[in-house]
Amino acid sequence: MKRNHVTELLGGMLDAAPDAIVLVNPQGLIEYTNTRTGLMFDYPHPALPGQPINLLVPDIASTKRKRGDRTLEGRRRDGSVFPVEIGSSPLATRAGAMVIHSIRDATGRVRTEEFILKLNSELEARVHERTAALRKANAKLHKEIAARHRLEKEILEISEREQQRIGRNLHDDLGQRLVGISYMSHQLAGVLQAIGSPEAGQAAKITDLLKDALALTRSLARGLHPVALKSGGLIAALADLADRTSEIYRVACRFDGPAGEPPLTDTAATHLYRIAREAVTNAVNHGQAEKIDITLAVTAEHTELRVADNGCGMPRLGPRRKGMGLRIMNYRADVIGASLAFTAPQSGGTLVTCTVPATSAVIP
Repeated sequence: MKRNHVTELLGGMLDAAPDAIVLVNPQGLIEYTNTRTGLMFDYPHPALPGQPINLLVPDIASTKRKRGDRTLEGRRRDGSVFPVEIGSSPLATRAGAMVIHSIRDATGRVRTEEFILKLNSELEARVHERTAALRKANAKLHKEIAARHRLEKEILEISEREQQRIGRNLHDDLGQRLVGISYMSHQLAGVLQAIGSPEAGQAAKITDLLKDALALTRSLARGLHPVALKSGGLIAALADLADRTSEIYRVACRFDGPAGEPPLTDTAATHLYRIAREAVTNAVNHGQAEKIDITLAVTAEHTELRVADNGCGMPRLGPRRKGMGLRIMNYRADVIGASLAFTAPQSGGTLVTCTVPATSAVIP
């Protein structure tokens, strides 16, 4: 192939290239440009050779010999500027070491990057706003939960005070009145018997009924206001609960506990007692149990209360209906940092287990 033909072919290939091709001599002057160069920078094709490369790309280093890609600023003939990508490679020629630059219009890429940056910035702003809103909502939710817990605690405290008040009234007021009436009835029965009155037998029965009513009143009073708990006697209170349950409900209720008192605060002991009483009441009223075992165990890791019965099990409640007693039991356990579990043993009935960790609600 003849040299002129080869040169024409190479020139055609360079003119067909999508990028501007610029050959720069060691003096920084343009030796050659392809057709795309004139179109990109708005110069007539013959006007660029002999001009400095800085005319097209002001910040380019004309003495650069190493290969590399850069993003610089191109300048058109009318002075307007636009981003360009420069790929430079050294080229050894007979006239000396030259540099061939491949220049690509980066306007589209830069606009895309700016658009992406804008989207990212807007997204970050939205995420920041949303995060701030979520934090605000979360803080509000925590305040509402804390307020609800305070309200629930106040309700329990009010309930506790009311139970104690009713227990004291039963013991001090109604109990004393029944004692007086029972004494008067006993005296009346003695007088009627002494005079041989036929009503003496009825008077004696009334006296016996009053004694039963007095015993029941005292039992209810101890249940509402267990005096043993005020001195830290959880074991005595649970034992009394078992005795009263056996007496009142006519079921076999047994208590088994340690020799010494568990290391619980008065508040924790009171809540644990109330949980036991609620479990016993549920076993009798809902489970129809005939046998109930109350167990209190103390280890170095925890204090555990277990109430097991042989009844028909806990009633199934729908998702919209939860027993108030169960909710109160769970809340009492939560107040003292305990875990509460309801299980159904294979032998039948219900097992209620409340475990107080040694690090929670204990006497330091």
